[in-house]
This record gives sequence, C-alpha cells and structure tokens, in this order.
Amino acid sequence: MTNPLASMAVEERAAYLAFVLDLYDRFSREGGRVMEFFKKPERKPMQAVLHLAAAKAEGTGGFIAEFGVHKGHSIRELAAAFPGRGIHGFDSFEGFPSDGREDWQQDFSVPVLPEVPGSVTLHKGFFEETVPSFAAGLPKDQQADFLHIDCDIYSSARTIFETLGERIRPGTVLLFDELVNYDEFLGNEMLVLYEWTRASGLGVQWLATKGKLRPLKEYTVGVEGGFVGYRQQRYYQNAGLVVREDPERDAREVRFLDEARELVAFFGDSSGPFRS
Repeated sequence: MTNPLASMAVEERAAYLAFVLDLYDRFSREGGRVMEFFKKPERKPMQAVLHLAAAKAEGTGGFIAEFGVHKGHSIRELAAAFPGRGIHGFDSFEGFPSDGREDWQQDFSVPVLPEVPGSVTLHKGFFEETVPSFAAGLPKDQQADFLHIDCDIYSSARTIFETLGERIRPGTVLLFDELVNYDEFLGNEMLVLYEWTRASGLGVQWLATKGKLRPLKEYTVGVEGGFVGYRQQRYYQNAGLVVREDPERDAREVRFLDEARELVAFFGDSSGPFRS
C-alpha cells in the first residue's frame, strides 16, 4: 500500500483537512488535560493520558480492548484502570503486517507473550484474522466501552474500524497512542478516524490530552529526533476522544474549508502529507 492520502481527489483532501482543523480548533476547549509535571518533556505520557481517559469513561457494560499490546505495559495499565473488567488484547507479536509501505517498518516482534493480569485475554495474530472472529462472538447489541488503538499504521487501524465500527457508538472512548504530532500522522490513525466519522455520521470530542498541536503548515518537513524530538517541544502523540452524536459537525467543518483548500494547494503533491 502506498501513501493512502496520495490518491485522494483535491476536494476530498480539503474535506479531510477541514475535519482535522476543526479538531485542532477544539483541542484546548474540550476534555481534560494532563498537567506538565515531567522534568523531561520527552517522556511519553501514555500512562497519564490512559488513566485520565479511563476516569472519564462513562461505561455501558460494553467491551474493553487494546490493539497493539507489544510488551504489555499499557494493557497492564488498562487492567489497573478497570478493576474487575475483562480486557481483550490484540497483537500479532510478530511486528507490523506487510502492507507495502516503507515509512513504517519497525520491528515490534517479541520472543514470548507478555505477562498480563488474569483479567486480560490475549488474541495472538494479525488483526484481519483475530478481530473479525472476536466480533462474531460478541453479543448482538454490545458496544465498545473503551478501545486503546496502538497499531500505528493505516491498514491495521482501518481493520479495527471496519470490523468493529458498528459497535463504536456514543459514549465509546477511543484512546490513540499515535493520533497526532508526528511526521506521518495525517496518513495513519487520524485518516481512519476521519473515514469512520464519514461512514457512521458520528463525531468525536477530545477527552484526555497533553501538550499542544503542531501547526499543519509545518508538516512539509519533519522534526529532528522523531517522536522524541516532537515531545521535547511538547507535541505529544497520545490522545483520548469520546464518540458523540454531532449534528453540528458539517456546519463547523465548512468554516474551515477555505483554509483547508489553501493548505492543499500549499502542500501540493510533492511535499507534505499528500506526496506519493
């Protein structure tokens, strides 16, 4: 798979960036903020953002799941945040699936399954194999209460939302490990979130965040030091959102269309997020 943004028509690019600009506009007004207690800002705020999002979760008796378990650090935090609740963890434990992209080829394989609390059930295998079988076994009307999405790449995140999308309903908490503030963010989990909101007709509100957002116009170039370099400038990737009915969504986003079109023209096809 090449860059999924590269094949977008110009007006669809503008619609997508209007969605992102609307989210940016609401960032400082919605949800709770993790305070700046770290002496080392480059530290990843996963634990703090997770617990803040969990504390604000409404809970409907639905299921809780994590996608991207790796060594088990965050799923152990999930189990602590939801005592007495069953947690489902999905991971191939063999690294990313092969989707043809060259920008995400890191090795996240582990030699043995991580140690997890008794409340956690691990589902080993690539998402396209394990998530559909899990979904098929769920009670008909059970919704997702809390989903921690730490799969990084577009193809894996798309599998989650395509398979479980009908169970993501108002009140569902979506905790992302890499939603914003890195070089390729517009072509990964954020893009899948946009596509799901178009398909479902629902919207999202910020629930748990930290730091600030890097302006979109700066994404013609990366930040030295990668993720750590971003965090040193207090641009954090972790963020929690909650799903809501959103009848005002289209009216809000249309206000950003002119700015979004200017950004599309500014980026062009050879630099920034839309380059092939």
